[in-house]
Amino acid sequence: MSEGKRVVIVGGGVQGMMIGYDLSAHGHEVTILEAGDKVGGLAGAMTIEEAGGIQIDRFYHCILSSDRHLGALFEELGLENLAHYTTTQMAFWGGEAGGGGLHQMSTPGQFLTFPLISPWARLRLGLSIVYSALLSDAAPLESISMEQWLIRIAGRENFERLWRPLLQSKFDDDFGDLPASYMWARLRRMMSTRDKRGAEQMGHLEGGYQTLIDALEGRIVARGGVVRTGMRVEGLVRGAGGRVEGVLACAIGAQEVEALKADAVVLTVGNRLTARLLGEGLPEETRGPLLSIGSMAIVCVVLVLDRALSPYYTINILDRAVSLTGVIETTNIIDPALLGGRHLIYLPKYCSQDSPLLERPDAEVLEDFLEQLGRVVPSFDRASVLATRVMRARETEPVHRMAPKRALVPYRPGPEGVFVANSTQVYPDLVNCEAMAANVRRALVEIHRSISAPGSAGATSLSR
Repeated sequence: MSEGKRVVIVGGGVQGMMIGYDLSAHGHEVTILEAGDKVGGLAGAMTIEEAGGIQIDRFYHCILSSDRHLGALFEELGLENLAHYTTTQMAFWGGEAGGGGLHQMSTPGQFLTFPLISPWARLRLGLSIVYSALLSDAAPLESISMEQWLIRIAGRENFERLWRPLLQSKFDDDFGDLPASYMWARLRRMMSTRDKRGAEQMGHLEGGYQTLIDALEGRIVARGGVVRTGMRVEGLVRGAGGRVEGVLACAIGAQEVEALKADAVVLTVGNRLTARLLGEGLPEETRGPLLSIGSMAIVCVVLVLDRALSPYYTINILDRAVSLTGVIETTNIIDPALLGGRHLIYLPKYCSQDSPLLERPDAEVLEDFLEQLGRVVPSFDRASVLATRVMRARETEPVHRMAPKRALVPYRPGPEGVFVANSTQVYPDLVNCEAMAANVRRALVEIHRSISAPGSAGATSLSR
């Protein structure tokens, strides 16, 4: 093994923890700095004391049986028996114009009788999904908008009745210059969940992704690594020739700044903070993507109920009179017995980063979202609510606009001694833990090339 190097990782989300796990396995001295009060980021958990102290995901997540990078990591960490998969059901709510009620589209038979589009449109929709799954390269779709492409392959009726309202909801009405590659990735991932009968298969890890994060942290600490929460990174320490030799950080709420020396610094945070830390004088291949790739924000109401709401994991909303992006009932893939018989509902609304919704008082958001839920599922009884949370995040799904040549933030952004691994680099894949594990694997190639000797021992499933 090569001599261990000091590595500071900025950000204790899933990617930061995965990188720390691998580097510590190679004998490097790892320190992870996380601004939050616990590691995990958007994939982390929270405890709901008023519902029996259950631990639940802060935001909704699922895993697929086709998630091979995660599967290998679960096995390596001894978590494979905690991953469970089940057949899920999906429905669409078309509003009053759609005849009211929920219309299921979970099996081939239900697809053939789906009432919100014509028989001809259903045929075209099915063919378009199969066609998308057969495409192996997103590059030709970079300069075609989602609207153009979806109309071309699925027809205008499908676009107007299905895709347009779903895209309006997902991107807060701002999807006109988004490339077709986004929809290609979404359709391919959706198809990867289907079993031989055409039914959708999804799963979960007992305890949520927090179980994975805790296992990663345990391995890092056991190898001598350090995980420090409640730490705000103020800047990078520069040496001769501009080489990055550490970070400046301080505890949240404190004034004293601490200098942590490092042979390498890995930034796993969003583009805004990454750009601020890297500062001026960056090469254009780094500066351009950092400034041009934006992100959607999210406001999500979490409900803990004493009973099930519906049999559907996802209810897609086609009537924009209801602003919710959807209704996600995660206890249709998680056994409620694991949560003391409680049921979990997530009511997400994706929005722009300057949306007034992000500043709206929690009580107003909760009342608004509950009223909308009652319209979509009239049987919803507010007396069934045991606990609520209003969650917000300003950086969730990266927004990549159309471009003739796609530019992503490079893993080596320019200055020696610093690396970047964040969610904007998973493109054209969608942001999920499987895609982030794949991105970590690519980033580790560059990191090890710089700080590890060839053939050094300790490789994990993330760097093999």
